[in-house]
Amino acid sequence: MKLLATLSFVLGLSQSAYAYPPGSASGTSPSPTLLPYVGAHDGRGHSPPWGGRTRHSDPDDVPKTGAVRKYEWTVQRTTLAPDGFEQSLLTVNGQFPGPLVEANWGDEVEVTVHNNITGPTEGTAIHWHGIHHHGSPWMDGVSGITQCPIAPGESFTYRWKATTYGSSWWHGHHALQYGGGLWGPIVIHGPSQEYDIDLGPVTLSDYYHLPYEQVARNAISNSTDFKVWVPHSDNHLINGKNNYNCSMSTTNNKCDSNAERAQFKFQAGKVHKLRLINTGVQALQIFSIDSHKLQVTTMDWTPVEPYEVDYVALGVGQRAEVLVKATGDPGAAYYMRTRGGTQCATTFVNETLATVYYDRAPADAVPVPNPYTIPDFTCGNLALPRVKPLFKKPLAKPDITLYYNVTFGTNATGHREWYQNNVTFKADWSRPLLLEAADGNSAYLAEPQHVLTAIPEKARHVRVVLNNHFSIHPFHLHGGNFQIVSEGDGRWDGTVLTAANPARADTELLRRSGHLVVQFEATNPGVWGFHCHTAWHASVGLYINFLVQPKAVRKTRIPQAMRDMCAAWETYRSSGGENAHPFDSGLRM
Repeated sequence: MKLLATLSFVLGLSQSAYAYPPGSASGTSPSPTLLPYVGAHDGRGHSPPWGGRTRHSDPDDVPKTGAVRKYEWTVQRTTLAPDGFEQSLLTVNGQFPGPLVEANWGDEVEVTVHNNITGPTEGTAIHWHGIHHHGSPWMDGVSGITQCPIAPGESFTYRWKATTYGSSWWHGHHALQYGGGLWGPIVIHGPSQEYDIDLGPVTLSDYYHLPYEQVARNAISNSTDFKVWVPHSDNHLINGKNNYNCSMSTTNNKCDSNAERAQFKFQAGKVHKLRLINTGVQALQIFSIDSHKLQVTTMDWTPVEPYEVDYVALGVGQRAEVLVKATGDPGAAYYMRTRGGTQCATTFVNETLATVYYDRAPADAVPVPNPYTIPDFTCGNLALPRVKPLFKKPLAKPDITLYYNVTFGTNATGHREWYQNNVTFKADWSRPLLLEAADGNSAYLAEPQHVLTAIPEKARHVRVVLNNHFSIHPFHLHGGNFQIVSEGDGRWDGTVLTAANPARADTELLRRSGHLVVQFEATNPGVWGFHCHTAWHASVGLYINFLVQPKAVRKTRIPQAMRDMCAAWETYRSSGGENAHPFDSGLRM
């Protein structure tokens, strides 16, 4: 794949405008702010690299900047204590959360990943959540789907174009690795609603003190203890920080109950931009700031007509950009909150706080609690009727409609599995579906455990109907976005929310005992996953695959680097490599 080389930057950690401190939460300075775009000078009097494009412009009219943003990453185990509880985490360059990937709309991004995971060794893969990968589906970063894992001691360079703009995240997409710390934010600068200060990503995540391998084992177990086979998170974090009551711990891990919470700084009278990202494993996150209103301007990558709310609810993988005007007391501090709620998250901690300090507030200012009331609801998208994309796309008549019945059960040994149409997904890390499709191995692709549907060449508009019977599922589509046709309680009765201009996203909630109907355009050749983003649901088989434009995929020339990666993985696997044969019922053979 040839990259534009007109302009190239190497962005090290010290150059990133937004970096998390490694180790346990430390430092009392609020998070740094972001400039309007990479390469911008202070102030707004410069021409942005996307030219005259606005939030109302066609999102497919991608600018050509000629810039390449380069990153060098080493994935390794690091002992950290972000909430005061010391444990081993998977990190990039020793950081948790991982470093920010920052680019402008139309830039190329190049990330070289070195797998230095030891004690024990294992493979890895990095997924770029929401990136479409037109023309390079092998860069999606999913073990067993688009690539073989990067073997221990090996390296691989991901290259992709920033064809969308807004806020998102990257994360490990090999087994349950991102549940062990392997994730970080993405910011792609583009046209924006007017604001004064960009406070950057605000990541909201549940957090487990169990090793991620144990979370996966518990999820498939035949235990009768609900809190085992439905793993409960031990804490929640805002920007990778919170404190933890160490008296709740049942282990001998070192623990300090005085870890710091995240801090933010408001300037009185100014409009602040916050990039909310649910980077969790399972929990819905309900975000608010005491005594302040939120103006939602973007959902996932899609600019929308601004609307005002008291709080924003995000399922795992969902994002929202909001504007907050600092109308509070210039000498006071306020609580920022994220709540999971007992209905929408299995967790031992239902609320997490950060502190917003105004510019004249003393360093020891203590907020006076004034939370918004969150009504009981069935863990769906209550704001959906208000989400109106600025660039309008009417709903087309579907060329094909696919139906999936989502259920939960046990196999012959009593171990738990998720099913779609009575089939649970199982992948073979050594035989990625994309490479098998390019090689024309139709018999292999047709094996039921791959849960793969080939979309006919002439079917452009694909409608997908999900009817759910247990738990809550934030469903995420790889390789593009979708229009939301319907979302609600009960089975779908054929009702369409709006045909004139449906909301668009790449992640949406499927309610407990509810339905979700989405529609996407099958114009991006590749093998694309459509799965629950609860990590231990995908791991336990809740994963659907679409083979889009099979003839075009068959004609695709897969880069030699992808086949070399598979050869290195096979060498590692056949030589008895550690963790080369996964145990869970989803991401394994």
